[in-house]
Amino acid sequence: MPHNKNYFLAGDAGSLEGAAGALPAGRYLYCVIEIGDSLIQPTMRGIDETYVYAIQYRDIAVLTHDCKSEPYNSDDERQVIDWVLCHEKVIEAAMSSYANILPFAFNTIVKGKPGEVAADSLIHWLEMNYSRLKSKLKIVCGKKEYIVKVFLDCCIAATELMNTDFELKALQEEVNVSAKGKAFLMQGKLQTLLKQKLADHADKLFHDIYASITPTIAKYQVEKVKPPEKDELMLLNLSCLAEKNECEKLGEALEKINYSGVTVSFSGPWPPYSFM
Repeated sequence: MPHNKNYFLAGDAGSLEGAAGALPAGRYLYCVIEIGDSLIQPTMRGIDETYVYAIQYRDIAVLTHDCKSEPYNSDDERQVIDWVLCHEKVIEAAMSSYANILPFAFNTIVKGKPGEVAADSLIHWLEMNYSRLKSKLKIVCGKKEYIVKVFLDCCIAATELMNTDFELKALQEEVNVSAKGKAFLMQGKLQTLLKQKLADHADKLFHDIYASITPTIAKYQVEKVKPPEKDELMLLNLSCLAEKNECEKLGEALEKINYSGVTVSFSGPWPPYSFM
């Protein structure tokens, strides 16, 4: 395989093009790392105990292993979970060894093109995307990803509204004193009004909480919320890219959230998947 001054492969003889046997058809990608002037050769094992090595282009490199061109796939859920955990383990090890990384999602594979082996295809991709990758590395430099999820217990919120909202209380009293037929109709009206007021309450909570925490971080993304589960409603799902001091400010803002029926999940640090 030709070499030039812009890139080189770092690995043992069993992992490189030109070894005995058929050439590997693909390269599995874990993450892009910024290496500066020199590359610290990784000493780690990846999915299925594969040898993880680096393909370098200028001052960045990709942690990879040789693989088939097809994605990892299995009907065995435990096998898939094990693969995903191995993928994450390599990226977490990279986070501890390199100051700046961009993680790939599980099952990201580069295939060789006609007349071009997989390693050359990967190097060509690095060359073509070098400026974009350097820009993204600059964005995530010194930062980690943190996930904020805010939930509302609709039963608790509904009970509080029934006890504090004048319109709902008046309608409930009317239901209590009405004859059976009228009470049935009034009960339906009460449930409709409660549902609307609960939706308005959830919307107000979202905006209040969002406004209280987003000023503490410079870069974040609002993610999709999951559908309601039983009586729990996800109000906010936020991916945050934060330095240590920003993380501390974010944590302080989250601790001040004190609404009836509201719970907060704060996790991290994670590799910056959402910002890759």
